[in-house]
Amino acid sequence: MTEFTEAAVRADVRKWLEANWSVDRGLVEWRNMLISSGWGVPTWPKDWFGMDLPAALAPVVEEEFSARSVSLRRASGVWRRRLC
Repeated sequence: MTEFTEAAVRADVRKWLEANWSVDRGLVEWRNMLISSGWGVPTWPKDWFGMDLPAALAPVVEEEFSARSVSLRRASGVWRRRLC
């Protein structure tokens, strides 16, 4: 991804999920795919297997995963506390 806009992030997440999500995929395989893609924890630095995504755009990623009934936080094995 070259720019961090809401539209670009949504498009990239949708494209990646379309190519990779399957209910038949095993949990370990799915977690490894999330890790290698950076979508598991996209706000983390790339050196830590993230995408350097601004925190303000993290809800966009979660919305796109939720639209496919995929829980990003559970699937990645990393939980973050929501600050309301």
